[in-house]
Amino acid sequence: MVTIIVGVNVLVFAYMITLGDAALLNFIEEGAISVDGLRNGKWWQPVTHLFLHGGDLSLGIHITHLSLNMLVIYMAGKELLLDVGTRHWLGLYLGSGILGGFFQILVTPGSPLLGASGAAFGLIAGLGCIHANERLDVWILGYQTHMYGGSFSQALLYSSGLLGIVALASSFTIPLISNMGHFAHFGGALGGLLYVKMTGLTPKTPTKASLEEERGLNDARLEAKRKSSHQMEA
Repeated sequence: MVTIIVGVNVLVFAYMITLGDAALLNFIEEGAISVDGLRNGKWWQPVTHLFLHGGDLSLGIHITHLSLNMLVIYMAGKELLLDVGTRHWLGLYLGSGILGGFFQILVTPGSPLLGASGAAFGLIAGLGCIHANERLDVWILGYQTHMYGGSFSQALLYSSGLLGIVALASSFTIPLISNMGHFAHFGGALGGLLYVKMTGLTPKTPTKASLEEERGLNDARLEAKRKSSHQMEA
């Protein structure tokens, strides 16, 4: 499933860069999620926008955007797939990506959205939520630190929302920041957390209470074996 999703994204991008300007614009208008598109009955856009990467910026930026999204989806997606299976993985991927798309166009209704960033953030947040009680190695701005999975998911959610607010405030002075789908990231992370919570997939790692319960059961088994051994010797 992870390989298929990555492969479809790459193939669609390869197709998009072969199109002329007019054809590319039409392709994006049809596939990217937008308020106008949904009003005109383009019901497929909440899903199709997750497989489009491109627009009016340079090719290098689009390749970087695609590469980062695919790297996150592949690395986090493989780990998450082992935890939840194919059905839940696809549900989390699509659900978080769709929610992220709606969040972004709700805040910036005049700009269509394309890209799998929301879904990628959903995978990371969902993975952290499932491993909420596990201490993970996390890279932040090039530095490695240690955080519990639950704390990392919350930090991802809050930082995405904060960056979105900053982007809105600075949209007239720093266009590149405002062009990024921060609210799609926020909505995607929120979608990943909600999906894991609502489906009862968390936590997969042991809590302190469950470890104490397991220790008590093991002690009881050892005590029973000890008594049984004494009785046999007698």
